Amino acid sequence: MLYSGADLIRTSGQQLERGEKLKVVPKEVEPAASPQQPQLTLDEETQNALLRFARFIHKESKEKEQKNRPRVSKFQPITHPYLRAQENLKRLDDSGQVLDIYA
Repeated sequence: MLYSGADLIRTSGQQLERGEKLKVVPKEVEPAASPQQPQLTLDEETQNALLRFARFIHKESKEKEQKNRPRVSKFQPITHPYLRAQENLKRLDDSGQVLDIYA
């Protein structure tokens, strides 16, 4: 059964009494065992191999990062269609392929 916040506050005393009657919740909780020191079972050769692998992965991630960088181009293409058409006409006029009769 799901309770809202108000229902939980309203029924908290009843739930505690029910738990005590049923002895569901023990009075004393045993403390958790303290964590033990991890045992190092890796020999020196395995440890060195893991270190080499970690260096390899780290170096590979740096290379991918450099590859994925956007290249900065000095030439910016003209994106507006009218300006692109005018640039093409100017190039044709400079090469002598088009005559400008309005000039």
